Amino acid sequence: MDSLDLNQPRLKPSLITIFILVAALYLGRELLIPFALAFLLAPILTPLVEWLERCRLGRIPAVVIVMALTCAMLGVTAWFLTQQMTELVARLPEYKAQIIAKAGSFRGGMIEKASDAVKDLAAGIETGGRATQPTLLPQPQEVRLVAADPSGFEAFVRNLGLVFGPLGTLGIVILIVTFLLLQRGDLRDRIVHLIGDGRVNLTTQAMSEISTRVSKFLRMQALLNIVHGTAVGLGLFFFGVPDALVWGLLSTLLRFVPYVGPLVAAVMPIALALAVFDGWERPLLVMGFLVSIELVSNNLLEPWLYGSSAGVSALAVIASAVFWAWLWGPVGMVLATPLTVALVVIGKHVPQLHFLNVLLGEESSIDPSVRIYQRLLAMDQNDLSNITERALAEEKSFVQVCDSILIPALGMAEFDRHHGTMQDFREQFIERAMRELIEDLGEQSRTLHAKELANPTPGEPTRATPNQAAASVRVLCVPAKNELDQIVGLMLCEALRHVGITCKVASVDAMASEKAERVDEYQPDIVCISALPPSGLVQARYLAKRLRARFPELELVVGVWGSDLQPEAGLQNMRVAGPCTFTTTLAAARDHVQSLVGQVMLRGQRGSVAVQ
Repeated sequence: MDSLDLNQPRLKPSLITIFILVAALYLGRELLIPFALAFLLAPILTPLVEWLERCRLGRIPAVVIVMALTCAMLGVTAWFLTQQMTELVARLPEYKAQIIAKAGSFRGGMIEKASDAVKDLAAGIETGGRATQPTLLPQPQEVRLVAADPSGFEAFVRNLGLVFGPLGTLGIVILIVTFLLLQRGDLRDRIVHLIGDGRVNLTTQAMSEISTRVSKFLRMQALLNIVHGTAVGLGLFFFGVPDALVWGLLSTLLRFVPYVGPLVAAVMPIALALAVFDGWERPLLVMGFLVSIELVSNNLLEPWLYGSSAGVSALAVIASAVFWAWLWGPVGMVLATPLTVALVVIGKHVPQLHFLNVLLGEESSIDPSVRIYQRLLAMDQNDLSNITERALAEEKSFVQVCDSILIPALGMAEFDRHHGTMQDFREQFIERAMRELIEDLGEQSRTLHAKELANPTPGEPTRATPNQAAASVRVLCVPAKNELDQIVGLMLCEALRHVGITCKVASVDAMASEKAERVDEYQPDIVCISALPPSGLVQARYLAKRLRARFPELELVVGVWGSDLQPEAGLQNMRVAGPCTFTTTLAAARDHVQSLVGQVMLRGQRGSVAVQ
């Protein structure tokens, strides 16, 4: 049977399939958790095994050495923590006096008064608000069922299970990791053959990207945890907290458990500081130190070290932590981010699972122009301004922002308006919001341009300064049909104003003959017709013919913004005799008008323009 083609559309997984998969993950957690941990650890140890192999060691000796070092490190860490925690538990009675003193400091305060009030209220409820009368009847006695103490053998078996259960799981994980390191080439071949020999490229890319992303994320997480734990240990040692090294090591390990781990790692030394030190000053300093270092780790070190290594959105990290914690407990929280990374990569390379990349991936799958149009439809003026300002800061060009984001968004609005799916109040908001947005962006762009001229960046080309003589050349932008065409005309005038060219936009409330009268009144040197498809092309062609018939020598530029037509095909479609230029982008229109301005100035078409 031929292998299935991933490029062919298929139905997405149904809710029943997802339910069965989640149920299988939950019911089979005892079996699946060791395999998940092993597949998580294997990519971390693989580079070390490969390095030993390059040192002329065989694969088996390299794997044995790496696994022996790993087991030794785990054993030493567990032994050290066990010894230190045992000594700490033995010293707890010494801190009893401090705990009683701090608890006694609350006596007589609001807590005690609130407790007494609650007791009085409970007594009143029990007596029904009446005074309690003495009675000679015998009071009922409380009967409790107490479970019998387990026998010595039962207690031994129970404790044995508590100890050897995790050790057995750890042994299984080590065994699976050893097998994965020894047979990694054979396992890769089996996966490729299972998915299909005709999709070797796709499978190899997905496996390589999963391994790279997970390994990089875990290395960065380990580095951050070590730095954080070292800082915690040194800080607690400075404050005089006992066993500061233990708390630093626990902080390093517990930070692998998202959200819950850092909280537990901070609570334990704070509780110990409350028990050890007199007064409240030192414990509060310890608390402030731990909170501060956690804020630095979350807001400074994590963005710097992680970067885009995981490729998972912040919301997906939180959701995956909650989901995997519910499914597999604390181990699920440790595995949440790596498993989510794997799902994102699979969704990236498998079209049928692309929704995973959309839902969980860090990069937004929506085009910026679609995002702008959605904010326009939602009438969200604030977010609209924020998006365009960020785009201007990235692009550093008003024309690029218009061509790549704003004009395509207006094209979608024109398409919906043309097909009658645009509501009137939303159309009015789009027109008003876009006019304000163009004005604000134009002002910001001029300010940015002035700063660049005053302080040029070394190594970058310097933008040309506006030509003062070009200000005498008059350009009129005529909208072909409606207000959206006029809005793009405002963009073109703003772009021309940046290069020192005077431009004016004609009114949209006029027929083609009336627009020709406006041209005659303004006496422009160059006329630009602004049109948005789909209906704008017909209107632009009709208006261009009318203007060409009345003004044979007029320089004419027709902009059908966002059209797929090439300039040659556009000119043939316009069917206009005489000098005419067809363009689909604001940048091309601006550049062509600039070249026409030079020609107009050289010809001396207007008496006020000096020939240079």
